[in-house]
Amino acid sequence: MNIIILTNHASSLGYGAEINMLTISKGLSDLGHNITMLYLKEGDLLEEYRKFCVHTMQVSSYELGGKKRFFGSLLNFISVINKLPKDKYHIVYANQIWCLPFAYILGFLKRLTLVCYQQEPVPEKIGIGLFISLRLVKRNIFVSNTTKLDWIKRGFVKENRAEVAYCGVNTEIFKPSEDFLKDRARLGFPKDGKIILYMGRLDKGKGIETLLEAFSLLLKKGIFARLLIVGSTALSGREYEESLIFKCVSLGIKEYMTFLGFKDNPIDFYQISDIVVVPSVFQEPFGRIVIESLACGTPVIASKIGGIPEILTGEFQQYLFTPGSSEELANLLIMNLNWREQDPALGKRCREYIISNFSAVKFIDRIEDILLF
Repeated sequence: MNIIILTNHASSLGYGAEINMLTISKGLSDLGHNITMLYLKEGDLLEEYRKFCVHTMQVSSYELGGKKRFFGSLLNFISVINKLPKDKYHIVYANQIWCLPFAYILGFLKRLTLVCYQQEPVPEKIGIGLFISLRLVKRNIFVSNTTKLDWIKRGFVKENRAEVAYCGVNTEIFKPSEDFLKDRARLGFPKDGKIILYMGRLDKGKGIETLLEAFSLLLKKGIFARLLIVGSTALSGREYEESLIFKCVSLGIKEYMTFLGFKDNPIDFYQISDIVVVPSVFQEPFGRIVIESLACGTPVIASKIGGIPEILTGEFQQYLFTPGSSEELANLLIMNLNWREQDPALGKRCREYIISNFSAVKFIDRIEDILLF
């Protein structure tokens, strides 16, 4: 198949959404499909796309605009159509819902099947143009069953056009450290002591305040560890990070924490940590951090919200806590922080669970099956 993919920012700053899209595009290319990518902003993932895409093209906007911007939007759209290679395409694959009106018209003019990859919770409001486009999508691919049902209940998506494809991770890349203590020393952390990691965007919905409060409770009980915060404020702004630092100071935990900013290679930090925490308080559609960490052999404690409970099943259900409950989170940290001594085989079970259930191979095969409907 020849597939046109519409994405936003070809950057790992987009975390799960953009990494998932790169994984899908590369996986489909490896299976013999031809990928043409349209993107709005350049980023560190662009060179990766260029290695396998038959064509990449930057566009100025996916907006079709209102009355004031109509002619500018029309000229942009005509320019995109004219620049596309004269191949016979089969599918236009939108990475986010807000580019669907653009994707629909592109699909209509070129007689393509419209597919939408749904990685976001249901927004509070949807305009009429977007609503109509959503109803015209031939296949909506959701990252979790919870997210799928939320969209269906709101009437935005037809049930017979909705499918679930759980995200997958490349377990050849995301894997445990070969020498845990040596890697800690290489990254400048002491070999002894415990490390708790938060990895992801820095914004309100991620529940970082809950983690800070739980960490404070941990220290008050005389259980000392270091909390690493790895993430970017690209979407929320510098003010939010400053508010987190202020909260750390007010809780008296600042000296036990390190804000590391964005890291384009998160694997090192999964590997040297004892526990990864995903404390989301918004309707997390999936939670890619969960599967990346488990693949590296590091257990995850996470909020019981959105699609996360669909990942942490079986023995891993015990690592779920009520969203926003710093007390529950603190208790789980206390019970599990010493797992390397108490249950040294846990890391291996974490990895085996991901290989069996959330591998990149299973993920791409499922996406291809949906596209070949």
